[in-house]
Amino acid sequence: MKFLYLILGGSLGTILRYSIYLLYSKRALSGFPYGSLTVNLIGSLLIGLTYGLLSKSGISSPLRLFLFVGFFGSFTTFSTFSMDNIQLIQEGNIRAAIIYFLSSNILGIGLCAIGLITGQYLINK
Repeated sequence: MKFLYLILGGSLGTILRYSIYLLYSKRALSGFPYGSLTVNLIGSLLIGLTYGLLSKSGISSPLRLFLFVGFFGSFTTFSTFSMDNIQLIQEGNIRAAIIYFLSSNILGIGLCAIGLITGQYLINK
């Protein structure tokens, strides 16, 4: 049964991530990985918010598998983030690689914290 939760969550996360990539691929004007940055920042905010909303009531194992491991695990992607950075460096676009690296990490952690604080605030209201 655990694998079913992972498959369902992972499938939904993957489909949503790919849909966002398609939106950006039609509008891509540069080699900057806006699609990856967008899904990783949205995912950071949403995982923090979701955890904040659910943490007080407790998060069941099936829900944790479905949301946090399956959905958010497949929606956001560290491996793509890593490869995007390598490609930017190989293309000689060091400035874009640094901007992407810093914005992904700083904004990602910041948005996760904002989501968590917001979720905890809403649940305690």
